[in-house]
Amino acid sequence: MANNIERLPKVMLREVELYWTWLAEPRQQQDGKYKYESELCNLSKEQAKALHEIGLKVHKGKDLKKPQPEKGNFLKVKTQVQPKVLDEHAEEMKADDIPRIGNGTKASVLITPFNHEMNGGGTSSWLEKVQILELVPLGLGSEEEDDPDLQFKAEDKYIKEKKAVEVVGDDGDPDWD
Repeated sequence: MANNIERLPKVMLREVELYWTWLAEPRQQQDGKYKYESELCNLSKEQAKALHEIGLKVHKGKDLKKPQPEKGNFLKVKTQVQPKVLDEHAEEMKADDIPRIGNGTKASVLITPFNHEMNGGGTSSWLEKVQILELVPLGLGSEEEDDPDLQFKAEDKYIKEKKAVEVVGDDGDPDWD
């Protein structure tokens, strides 16, 4: 059977860093489907080894085509069903309260690995739950907010008085119908 899957025991990954995370809303994939996803980064050697032994593909940020050593050992996870998201007190967040998550957010994550026969077979994982331990909000980082040299300001030499309506040419009454 092409869609046979075998669920493996769930795995808890504690105190990882999230990168490129979509939990508040799904992200459109290249195949047109929408999925919730995250890269679970800076996995400990023990976490990376355990995931590798299950059959999951653990990436090394330093070995990527465009090296990204800040990611350390990492695992990409996706799911079509919105995972449960918990705050630091282990209280479940309502869908509307899930924040947009910036790179470097610290979290504990529960995944469900599974073996499958799709696309030649292999081992993948679903993203089940995410507990946000230390949120890095998506948007301006503190460096931009705190450094006045990185702020935009009005540039008087480029500001010209603008009129609400500027008449360029008049060739009679326009037809407004």
